[in-house]
Amino acid sequence: MSAFPRGSAPTASPPAAKAGIEVDDLIAVLRTRFNAIEAPRVAGLLSTQGASGQLAMLARAGRQEVGPLVARTMMELPGLASDALVAARRIYFDNLARNLYLRSETAEWVACLGEAGIPCWPLKGVGASLLLYDDIGARQCDDIDLLVRVEDRERAQALAVARGFEPAVLREDAADSDGKAVHLEPQGAVASYILDLHWRIELPRLVPIEHADFWTDHQGGSALPLDLVGTVLCLHLWRHAVTLKTLTDMATFVTRYEDEIPLVRARLARARAGDGVDLALALVERIFGVRSRFLREHFVKRALLPLLARSLRRPFSERGPYFGWLVFPLQCEGLLRPVGRAVGYWMRPGPRHNRLHPGPRLRRLARVLGRTRFGRVAWWHQ
Repeated sequence: MSAFPRGSAPTASPPAAKAGIEVDDLIAVLRTRFNAIEAPRVAGLLSTQGASGQLAMLARAGRQEVGPLVARTMMELPGLASDALVAARRIYFDNLARNLYLRSETAEWVACLGEAGIPCWPLKGVGASLLLYDDIGARQCDDIDLLVRVEDRERAQALAVARGFEPAVLREDAADSDGKAVHLEPQGAVASYILDLHWRIELPRLVPIEHADFWTDHQGGSALPLDLVGTVLCLHLWRHAVTLKTLTDMATFVTRYEDEIPLVRARLARARAGDGVDLALALVERIFGVRSRFLREHFVKRALLPLLARSLRRPFSERGPYFGWLVFPLQCEGLLRPVGRAVGYWMRPGPRHNRLHPGPRLRRLARVLGRTRFGRVAWWHQ
């Protein structure tokens, strides 16, 4: 299993200028959720595109993993062509049906683990759709993420195997002490989703989060406390190297639960990843016009905002496997720590023998740096 989420093989994409305009149109639609004053202008923009342009926008939203949210927003704007309205309704209600199924399955997992004496928290997913958007059908959810305690991981995985799920990687790799989760795939027709069983919310060598707060006064609730939700969303933003979906989630959290931001920053600062909060807040303001009163006006990494804004242009599924390493470490504080933690992770002992293997690690690191540099140059020239 790759330690960093991998996109599929890059596919052909439109010319950069056209792609940028298309994503700007999507952002304009999403901005109406944060500023209703912009709705008439965006409705006019949609009307000039006609049915074909509106259908193309819905397709682009799907590639950016914000299809249901954009569809729901477009349904609320006047002047939508009848064909586009039918398509938007289908996208939204298909996602609503799937999310209702995932909510039922999530509740069943929580109950089964609870009966086995294993406390757990659902992460993101359908719960985030309700918490952020008051709408179970608004957020696209592809799998179920559950957090268990480190000491319960083996029992939780055994329970999942008994219910028809198997690790997507070798068991030796799934037992990596530096890991954070195991991806469990359904065997046969037992389910239509992947179960991500977490014992940490991030890789400890990259962002060493203290997890004690997650289990303090745990009562088997259906949602994390708000400050922990914000922590998970911020880490998710960086784990996915800043996508339109993860940034929209973060912007909505800032809009609705801004008072939790100091607690989120304090928790991540203890892991020396506080820059991730400041960059996220600055990017939310730049893209969506949502300004937090906790945003720091001056910090060195603000100069990286144009680079991060450009990363929104490419859907997660069309990014190469090394794209994330251009962005992910930036959340770590300072200028040298991001490099140091990334190198420390790539040079860690192998999970199977718990011994350092400097030769293979150095060759692997060289390949990563070479491919990352090549990908950065090609991406920048686009």
